[in-house]
Amino acid sequence: TERHVMTLLRDTLAVARIDSAAALEGADSLTPAIVERGDLGFDRVLDEQRYRMSMVARLNDGIDYAARQRNKFLVEYHKKYAIPVACFVFVLIGAPIGVRARRGGLGFAMGMSTLVFVFYYLALTGGENLADRRLLPPWLGMWISNIVFFVFGMWLLRRTARETASRLWRLPRWW
Repeated sequence: TERHVMTLLRDTLAVARIDSAAALEGADSLTPAIVERGDLGFDRVLDEQRYRMSMVARLNDGIDYAARQRNKFLVEYHKKYAIPVACFVFVLIGAPIGVRARRGGLGFAMGMSTLVFVFYYLALTGGENLADRRLLPPWLGMWISNIVFFVFGMWLLRRTARETASRLWRLPRWW
């Protein structure tokens, strides 16, 4: 079919046709034969080629639709696990913010927690949209926000532990 379509697109005056003579000569059924415009079967062959092209386009659309549906289901599957893991990630971010809230007051804690939640929500929905459009793999689209916020939480936790550690008791260097 691809050879027939390419022949049709390459030269509009010459169309690929499966003729019975080619089959009798031992050629495969996809061997193209050139048909001139004055031939009586030209319109029939042209219609066959248009039908084949539309069939290929429909099959490609079906494959594309199936891939989009598969991605949507995989995104939902990964979302079921990524959102509960976000609770642990929020604890890693919330603990250092809570320690700093004693110095900055309740307004600081509320503002920072709201800011963290808004950024997390934007990252989660952005990753979901990118995965639905097949720009990212579904697992990465749903887990990227957790990964980024986990790294940010570990950095905050480490920074807060360094600031509050006394001189007698220190965390190991690798921490």
